[in-house]
Amino acid sequence: EPGDSVMVEAMAENSSGTIEKVEFYVDEEKAGVAGEPPYHFSWFPSSRGRYTLRTRAYSSPGSFNPSEPVYVSVYDGPGPNLIINPEFGYGTEAWKLDIKKPWSAVFDIDEESPLSGNHSARVRVENGGSSLGNISLQQRLYLEQGKSYRLSLRTRSSVGRKALLSVSSQEDRYMYNQSVLNLNTEENTITSEFVCNRTDYLGLLELFLGGVAAEVLVDSVYLVEQGAAGLTGDHRTTGIVLYPNPCHDWLILEFGEEVTGYPGWRILDMTGRCLASGNGKGTPLRIDTRALEPGAYVLMTGTIQESGARMYFIKH
Repeated sequence: EPGDSVMVEAMAENSSGTIEKVEFYVDEEKAGVAGEPPYHFSWFPSSRGRYTLRTRAYSSPGSFNPSEPVYVSVYDGPGPNLIINPEFGYGTEAWKLDIKKPWSAVFDIDEESPLSGNHSARVRVENGGSSLGNISLQQRLYLEQGKSYRLSLRTRSSVGRKALLSVSSQEDRYMYNQSVLNLNTEENTITSEFVCNRTDYLGLLELFLGGVAAEVLVDSVYLVEQGAAGLTGDHRTTGIVLYPNPCHDWLILEFGEEVTGYPGWRILDMTGRCLASGNGKGTPLRIDTRALEPGAYVLMTGTIQESGARMYFIKH
């Protein structure tokens, strides 16, 4: 939230010499500097909104290498687990409940959600009819032409039911992605991938509900741009997919067919200290990240003797 202390960390290496310092920039303004590892500084965002963070690693006076940008959103509402794009609103403002008459439903925020222990979007369907198109929970999002995305969200329903998840162009409702979901009383993580192949950049996420009366919770909604520098949730070249990124309570690993056996995994902080480890039995594999402090981390697969994939992720 605005005014809170945010620890910003960076990794810097120089194979032919030493790193003299690392400078941190927020929206092109110099905000901090670190002269020795671990390279970090405390940032106090003054207001909510979306910020661009970059670093410069200096190996000699006047010579530096800039990093790729990392985008950070600051909230003062119920929390980031409900938001895809904060430019469109915060908390309940970010969502719209669309109801076709004569059906009825109520939308609010569950502040002590059994789904996450925190805030979750909650829809109480009172009379939804038989069609999935009668009631929908909507949120706008930014999309860029030619880029691929991974969408993930967690759901839980008071009774077993079906729902329809879609991502479309807001301009003409051109459908990028659509899938039928089975919502049930157990926590369910849903993922979907799609490519934006249109020129318009405004999209619409819709979760269509209908049928029996029920209470539906939605949480941990993330839209991850595939291939974004350093913080991508997709690692196709290694046969391993990591999401959501940023994560909150859980990190999920999916292993492709090319990954054999039970690869080990380790979570390291930016100083190289191992904080957690385990074996990758089953796919998808859920890793509990609730004990981690907010910040940047490295996930390594393989063993200490034989390393595999090296992936970065953010814990909120």
